Amino acid sequence: MQQKLDAFQYGLEQKESALHHLQRSVDRTAAELNHVTEEAEIQREAVEARLDEITLKVGQARADAEVRVRALELQHHELTDELWGEETGLAKVTGELKKTNLAFASLQEAVALLQSSKAEAAALEVLRHEAARCMSPTGKFCGWWARTRVV
Repeated sequence: MQQKLDAFQYGLEQKESALHHLQRSVDRTAAELNHVTEEAEIQREAVEARLDEITLKVGQARADAEVRVRALELQHHELTDELWGEETGLAKVTGELKKTNLAFASLQEAVALLQSSKAEAAALEVLRHEAARCMSPTGKFCGWWARTRVV
């Protein structure tokens, strides 16, 4: 019986030793788990801080880009207005130039007509002078004939 008791005591000591070893492993694992949990919390806070920082930078960059886009749109609209204004002015000038060209063409026709009629007047004047020269010897006869003629 003593042997059985010794065997039970030895088995109990072995089991207590294994249990004690398991308890130390559980304590170490719990300590390591606590350490990992603390590190995860620290990393989570760091990630949140970086995320907030990046979100702020992205928001600022977006606002800057929006301001630049609005400035470019404003400049585009100003240039479009200037172009349309110049185009409208150019259209007015073109219309006035066409009217001036038509007036100039009608003036050219009138001048050509005047020049052709002046040429006829000059030809008539030459003809009248030649007729007068030719008629001067007969002019006396014509004058006498006109006086003697019975009306």
